[in-house]
Amino acid sequence: MITELTHGPKGKLTPTLPAETKLLALELDEPGIAKVSFNRALVKGHPGGSSAELMTVYSVVNSLTLNFPEIKQVQILVEGKEIETITGHLSLKKPIPTNPSIMKKGEQK
Repeated sequence: MITELTHGPKGKLTPTLPAETKLLALELDEPGIAKVSFNRALVKGHPGGSSAELMTVYSVVNSLTLNFPEIKQVQILVEGKEIETITGHLSLKKPIPTNPSIMKKGEQK
């Protein structure tokens, strides 16, 4: 599922992850917390801006939390290490819970 996000959307939709982003690891560490590690391209190739950062983070978080009930929160890592933020708009110091309100109507489960 996350690997599909790294491939980008089909058609004219805007990708939520930079083109060179690769999934390095995904593990369920603590009860309900998934740790997802990407390569450095997640940060280096990101276009910036608060909206783009929100879409990046919640495309990953919501994909996991809404499709796997055992996952309640997601910690985004870069090369296995915690990061403070992707582009300075959203703190990633702590695991992020789901936020279905960020999705377009009609896409929610």
